Amino acid sequence: MVLRLLFACLLFVCGVSTAPVQASSRPERVPVEYELAPVLRDGRLEALKVALSFRGDLDGETLVLLPTGGVADGERAPYLEAIAIDGGEAAADAPGAVTVRHAAGAPITVSYRVISGYDRVPDGQPFRPLLQSDWFAGHGDAVLARPAGRAATPVVLRWTALPPEWIGVSNVGQGATVSAVEDAFLLGGKGWRLAKARRADAGLDLYYREAGWRMSPALATDLMLSVFAADFAYWGDRPQRMFVPVLQLSGGDFGGRGLAGGFLVVAGADADLRDFRRIFAHEHVHAWISRQLGGFPETEDNLSAWFNEGFTEAVAARALLRARLWTLEDFAADLNESLLRYGLSPVAEAPNRVIQERRGSDFDVGKLPYDRGRLLAILWDRRLRAASKGRIGLDAVLRTQRSMARANEVAGRRIPANELFPLAVLKAGGEDLRSDIVAHVEAGRRIELPADLFARCGRIVWTEQPVFERGFDLEATFRNGRRIVGLVPDGPAARAGLKDGDRIRISEIPSRDSQTPLTYRVVEPDSSQRVVTYRPEGRARVRFQRFELRSDMDPEDREGCRRLLSGLA
Repeated sequence: MVLRLLFACLLFVCGVSTAPVQASSRPERVPVEYELAPVLRDGRLEALKVALSFRGDLDGETLVLLPTGGVADGERAPYLEAIAIDGGEAAADAPGAVTVRHAAGAPITVSYRVISGYDRVPDGQPFRPLLQSDWFAGHGDAVLARPAGRAATPVVLRWTALPPEWIGVSNVGQGATVSAVEDAFLLGGKGWRLAKARRADAGLDLYYREAGWRMSPALATDLMLSVFAADFAYWGDRPQRMFVPVLQLSGGDFGGRGLAGGFLVVAGADADLRDFRRIFAHEHVHAWISRQLGGFPETEDNLSAWFNEGFTEAVAARALLRARLWTLEDFAADLNESLLRYGLSPVAEAPNRVIQERRGSDFDVGKLPYDRGRLLAILWDRRLRAASKGRIGLDAVLRTQRSMARANEVAGRRIPANELFPLAVLKAGGEDLRSDIVAHVEAGRRIELPADLFARCGRIVWTEQPVFERGFDLEATFRNGRRIVGLVPDGPAARAGLKDGDRIRISEIPSRDSQTPLTYRVVEPDSSQRVVTYRPEGRARVRFQRFELRSDMDPEDREGCRRLLSGLA
């Protein structure tokens, strides 16, 4: 009922409302200014000093949103120090914000220090600021405070007091607004290297620290430029120079995060970036989804992850195949990875509210919106094409949605991308997807793809395999100092030779696939180690879907299939 009422209101606003936008109480065109300087003690980086300057709201109170990256909701960031206000006083204080009371429109400066959020370089992506003795890196939402309600206000960012040979770099450039601050990334200090590259169809500034990849930076930039060109061509946009910092970590974690005008790559020091083209494409597509399609909800943004992450997965795969950076086999293997993960997930039927509450703390919940949204994008695209005899597909809807988002921005309206999408489907001439969204997104009903969804290319089939069973309690084992707890008698771990109380070294990528072997190093009392590898196969079986490409396609058939799978037919 709530969705229907909201949908009706949004449709009215998008389609026929001409109500004037009320005058803002904020001095929108006076720039928000940032000044950043390193704080050194005995030549070693101790903190970053940040000064945020702006004109206060005309009603005499301004809400300042503090950095909270990598911090649980309701907690103050432990890496913020010495918060001071010049030009006003704190009228109210909350963990993630401070209300400043001041004279109407008065100049305000909020200054503070940012220290490292980590004792050492983490194994995984650093969501908190990372400061080392002579370099630093951090996301905008973990470094830069901002006045609330100023999304369209221009931003100026300056670096000061940089020692010789130090740099200070960010993607907050000329023409940036406050809306880009959360999506910023800042890096500096010594030891950073820059690989610049440009082609007629794409440009790149690649920042990195070590050259230990199994692929030279020159080859990495060429691969990235090819991915960027594919995405710009997909959206029909003029190429832009992209800002891509790379953090090479000691652990085996890999991934990325979309930024304004670029993206972050996180990779192990010996990573082969040729394996990263899908990550490059996914993070680059975030320049459009959801940023140019309506943006994110102001609160509870995980509720929109099915669209923001899932549709990005679908579009990135299409762009790679369309540009021939993927083969049909690459596309099928990637789709089957999603189908497998979704089919084996213990939370596949979780309501969207669970994603909002547990996305950051539960691996399976965190992966769910990627797969749920991708499968819905594929399913809806084929349904729209069938109903319109090929006239309307996902591409047409997303182009319509971008036009609607731009019109809303000009008119002073804001409708998040996940809510604007079903309106764009209707405006493009498609069907009403509200019931599907309620069923599959809000309530979590399992998605099943029709067998003939890609008929000319192959079939969607059902298959099964043993259920995943590790054979011991992994979480309890971690809590027990990595000594095995909860060993299942005659389970897969016991059959492989593990015993209760064994001290093990654990390094594994979370998975629910029983066909992916697990490997542990058992540390013996004399400190020697033995390696135990086994398949985590339980006795029960689980069913899931799989896409099987036709094996008898000739070159003409393959080209027709490429066009279909990439959304061109």
